[in-house]
Amino acid sequence: MYLRIAFATLAWTLLLGFQVKVFTVSGVVAQWYFSPLGTAPQGSIKRSLGHALGPSLGSLSLGAMVMMVISYAR
Repeated sequence: MYLRIAFATLAWTLLLGFQVKVFTVSGVVAQWYFSPLGTAPQGSIKRSLGHALGPSLGSLSLGAMVMMVISYAR
């Protein structure tokens, strides 16, 4: 029983890391795309990572949990 829970926790944590990575990269690309022409966005990585680890962490955690359950169901 312990190994199943440990494996599920590890899988969920890894999927959460991937979700945070995708969220951060998407945020940086969106900030670059919508910035005024000829200017580079400043601090976009820090801002996107702050959003991922702040207000959106619950949604990312739930998304990682759903992805883990779906992968187990396969």
